[in-house]
Amino acid sequence: MSHTLSRSEFLQMSIAGFGALACGLPLRVLAGESEPAVTNDPLVNIMIASDMHVISPKLTDHGAYFEALITSADGKVTEYVYELMDAFTKFVITQKPHVLVIPGDLTFNGARLSHEDMVVLLSRVTLAGIPVLVIPGNHDVNCNQAASFEGNGYTLVESVDAGEFARMYGACGYDGSLCPQTIARDEASLSYVWEYAPALRFLLVDVNAVESLGTVPEQTLAWIERQLQDASRAQARVIAFSHQSMLQQTFIDYGYKINNASELLSLYKQYGVLANFCGHLHLQHYMIDEDGFLDVATSALSVSPCQYAYVRLYANSSPGLLGQDEKTGTSELTVQTDLNKGLRGPLVLTYETQPFDEGVSAWAAEEGYTNPDLLDFATYARDFFRGNKRDDAVVWLESQGYANAAELVDFSAQVNYHYFTGTLNQMERRPDLVEQWADIDALTGYYMRYIFDMTPVRDENEIALSCASLV
Repeated sequence: MSHTLSRSEFLQMSIAGFGALACGLPLRVLAGESEPAVTNDPLVNIMIASDMHVISPKLTDHGAYFEALITSADGKVTEYVYELMDAFTKFVITQKPHVLVIPGDLTFNGARLSHEDMVVLLSRVTLAGIPVLVIPGNHDVNCNQAASFEGNGYTLVESVDAGEFARMYGACGYDGSLCPQTIARDEASLSYVWEYAPALRFLLVDVNAVESLGTVPEQTLAWIERQLQDASRAQARVIAFSHQSMLQQTFIDYGYKINNASELLSLYKQYGVLANFCGHLHLQHYMIDEDGFLDVATSALSVSPCQYAYVRLYANSSPGLLGQDEKTGTSELTVQTDLNKGLRGPLVLTYETQPFDEGVSAWAAEEGYTNPDLLDFATYARDFFRGNKRDDAVVWLESQGYANAAELVDFSAQVNYHYFTGTLNQMERRPDLVEQWADIDALTGYYMRYIFDMTPVRDENEIALSCASLV
């Protein structure tokens, strides 16, 4: 039996993907310039994966209530997110990054059982000798919506508090005996400092296991300044991570950017933090402010095309970027690239994403799965993100007198997909269709106008920047 969409149902579907939003020393962008010369091997190779939103298989029978919940949500592949994470942790081991950083939303709804499963999955990576660093997202601690799902209903279950989160993920940054490179922990939040090497530290800032959600406590700000002062005295560079963003990445600000980000940003610029990397928005996007500070939002691993990212730091051997040595008057400075001794000379920081949707398919085939969704996971994930009510939406628009209803619906799906995957540069602008959408619904029109008028036309998935190191 076909279902006739109400106006509210149609508009909810038509901006599928939009729901994902509802749930230093200056750097120089090298885009458009000649590629910087770098050494073959990076000084550090960081893998970032965020917002996997894992739900334990013990918490759902994939019944009617659960299926309705996930199909009306924001396009996460929740049906197979445990399988996705199972495949991904095995993949990480084969890639051998220097460290894996997960900046929050490890679980679907903060249930203890989901955290327990995540700890087991991540232990594969740590036992393989690859450090894993985590911080909580807004779906990970003190969640009053932690639930199990059965048939046509749900039952609330236990979540975890900040102390339990830290104990469970002790090997992932919180227990110095299990993660000895953690050199400092904040008492007012789940923030900490992890030392990759004497000349390079990671600052992971938590604003989700705190009294005022989304805000860095004053005590934590003071702690962060002490850590940055300590790094400066040790001539160590700092890379920062958070769940919410430091800069405004989209037209919705509140809830997606750290509430008092300006105070934190002032400290980062004062002490030369190289960049900040976040998650939360499920959006692939980066911003660079007027002072050259870089803030990058990595899209959700749980949303098509299931992206993760690499952040790499290189010694830069481009003479044009080296400047002039005051002692010799030559155009090249001596470059010191031993992270155990210090960094001297310019650096290049690169960022690039990679999709993992086809990696799931490879894993499924190797494991002997016959489920067609898993064996062609790229298609499943993409179609699930775009929504499964296309035909109903077309019928609704036709009933409202729009002869090009199919074109409008397909354009809406393309806009959302390219916006969230950071590939707007790959799609054709259609101002005529944007204006039609504005006639259909003012909010949808504003959303599309913002995307096309205020969002840079660029590839959000690859960045290369030069930055000065300490001299």
